[in-house]
Amino acid sequence: MARLLPLLLVGLAVAAAVAMFVRPGTVISIGDRALATSIARDAGSATGGCHHRREAWFCTDGESRMYRAVVGDFGCWEAVEVDAGGRVVSLDPASGCVNLPDLLAIGR
Repeated sequence: MARLLPLLLVGLAVAAAVAMFVRPGTVISIGDRALATSIARDAGSATGGCHHRREAWFCTDGESRMYRAVVGDFGCWEAVEVDAGGRVVSLDPASGCVNLPDLLAIGR
């Protein structure tokens, strides 16, 4: 049993590192900057911004489009385009997951 404990700890550390790289939302909470970066990348834009209001996030993609996004498990999100009043403009949702480069704002 004493021999298995170090292996178990190494296994847990590797699993946490993989989760952090693939889906950091499984390890830490997703903030506005990481979500904005992820949505902007999905929209093909270099910048974006988000703020949390009630049950949803409201984000822009840097190209003057606004989205209402919901973040689910593992840092994955789904967003619909809305107008300035918050009314849905497009029923074709965008979706994605926040990854480590989004979290660190790498490659913007």
